[in-house]
Amino acid sequence: MFEGLASGDVKAVWIAATNPMVSMPDLSVVRRGLERAELVVVQDAYFPTETTDLADIVLPAAQWSEKEGVATSSERRISYLPALVAPPGNARPDWAIFADLAQRLGFSDAFAYTQAEEVFVEYRRTTAGTPVDITGISYARLQRDGGIQWPCRDEASDGASRLYADGRFATDDGRARFHVPTWRQPTNSAPHLVTLMTGRERDQWHTMTRTRHVPQLLKSCPTPYVAIHPSDAARLGLEEDDQAELLAAGRGESRYAVRITDEVLPGTVFVPFHWGALRHEGGPVNSLVEIAVDPRSKQPSLKSQPVQVRRVA
Repeated sequence: MFEGLASGDVKAVWIAATNPMVSMPDLSVVRRGLERAELVVVQDAYFPTETTDLADIVLPAAQWSEKEGVATSSERRISYLPALVAPPGNARPDWAIFADLAQRLGFSDAFAYTQAEEVFVEYRRTTAGTPVDITGISYARLQRDGGIQWPCRDEASDGASRLYADGRFATDDGRARFHVPTWRQPTNSAPHLVTLMTGRERDQWHTMTRTRHVPQLLKSCPTPYVAIHPSDAARLGLEEDDQAELLAAGRGESRYAVRITDEVLPGTVFVPFHWGALRHEGGPVNSLVEIAVDPRSKQPSLKSQPVQVRRVA
């Protein structure tokens, strides 16, 4: 999508509840795309973000505690979430913003929602007869009984605590399908190249749009860093708390304080990706990551980027 924006094939983009100017790989492509686009709309509960800085229009959205809806956990449990407080100012639930625009574009019949439950009822209907059938779940039932695990095909069902307990999978013959990936070894042949892995800190969430406002969550890790093995640090002439520059061919550089630890393997370095340009002058680490994706999942290669590391005087 961002490559399409950068090339001019895509003219407009509407970004909701995400901050791609920190989270995406090769942020130069993301920036070119957003700068070239004829229209950039960013809809978020938090402001400012690195992405709203490039927006033509910013739409204020209600966050989870300010809107009614349902949420599904990683154990497939659907739970009802009531609105705890009213959204501030002009903020509205995402569904209401989408429906409002659709109605103004002439799609009133398809987007005639007046409350969140109507959206859920339509979604529930689309699951009928599928492996994730939830036609037996309603707002009233969730409010009365609590969370229910899908699939739940009728109101007499209590949901499914385990999937595939009958030995059948959701395939034509009921047998599971296994896919063997082909892995390619990164070529880190140059003397100063190591493999960069990006990841998360315990107390932060994605690009810090929410968690950066909570001082308690910054105590365990107030600033970003590059973690490097003692053997690599010695080889590259790095000491604890030195400033180190990470460079990736053709994609720029980022700068971080050095943390020497054997929690990373020799030949690899780790940098938490949460900090974007608004919070870290050294530059976001994902600007170094090339756009290389898995052919099936399209997951970017965030764990195997060759970079050069050098000490900054």
